[in-house]
Amino acid sequence: MAKLYPSNVINLCNALPSTQSILIRGPHGIGKSQIAKEMGVSRELPVIDLRLSQMTEGDFLGLPKIVETTYEKDGETVLKHGSTEFYPPWWFIKAMNEPCILLLDEINRAVPEVMQCAFQLVLDRSIQGKSIHPGTYIVAAINATMQYQVTEMDPALLDRFLVVDMTPSLKDWKKWAKGMKLDSSIIEFCSQNKDHWWHDPTKSLDPGRVYPSPRAWEMLHNCLKAADLFGEHSKVVFKHIVNGLVGFEAGTAYWTFIKDYDYNITAEDILNDYAVIKDRVVGGLAVEQIMAITDKLCNHCEEKKWTKVQVRNLNSFMTAVENKELVFSLWSRLNGLGTKNKKANDNGILVHKICKDVIFEAVNNGSGAS
Repeated sequence: MAKLYPSNVINLCNALPSTQSILIRGPHGIGKSQIAKEMGVSRELPVIDLRLSQMTEGDFLGLPKIVETTYEKDGETVLKHGSTEFYPPWWFIKAMNEPCILLLDEINRAVPEVMQCAFQLVLDRSIQGKSIHPGTYIVAAINATMQYQVTEMDPALLDRFLVVDMTPSLKDWKKWAKGMKLDSSIIEFCSQNKDHWWHDPTKSLDPGRVYPSPRAWEMLHNCLKAADLFGEHSKVVFKHIVNGLVGFEAGTAYWTFIKDYDYNITAEDILNDYAVIKDRVVGGLAVEQIMAITDKLCNHCEEKKWTKVQVRNLNSFMTAVENKELVFSLWSRLNGLGTKNKKANDNGILVHKICKDVIFEAVNNGSGAS
């Protein structure tokens, strides 16, 4: 079965009717549970997150209560007989009364009794004769490879799902991470070091060893932010937190990267991800840093054809640089490349068209004119 990226899975889920249950399979830490939350946002529905591995039958079915039936006879109340009725848990009542997203997480880690309860819910969209709302969606998520201690799912239960195998996408994660305002150093490091962003557990997984995952990098951001450690990489606790969350290899690489972080801006960062690094530029870069970026942009200009979006990002960068002499130097070098390189010439024309105002300012104020 072909593996889908998270954005593809979200599009697929949003195209399905509420009556079609969905099972998302994939390694840990790649955002399977996040799919249900994204569905909830796009459909404006609440998400009920159920961790089946932590549930008992009572948590799923509810608890029985004796219901005494009475009737009137000759003016007296007569007890006919008693019976038991299951009173459903809060989450099922909510799923009955209004549309929502039911996330059945870790379904293959549940005890067999709970898996049987889930079977009825997925099969009949009901439990103990009570049905969920027609607009309620059922989404399940599992780790489904031999590396995990899980229970094999019954083929009859599996048959009731639309099964999707999901694999992480760095492109999707970067977009999500920017939206969640993860620290730019984490986003840039992962962008430049894909092998340290996520370790595929289907290839190798040593017992007890910590590996990086998209979820681990999010947790790292939260921990470093809570401890106010961004910019404090020399502290011992910084290394302990990093290595403990993403593993020694990825942690060491990230520490080395962030140690020289101010000098790690690439041409791709300027042209493709300027929004991520904007605060570093606006905050002020040293002259030698801007000169290094100029070298990288000139090399890129000769090798790649730039798009309008990329040149608009370049325009934002040039506008943000306070030292207009350096902006003038950048423009002069880019303009000079066009005499000997076709791509550089085409890029130069586009730069002149889009960046003309900042170029004019640099020529007047940054070229040494008095």
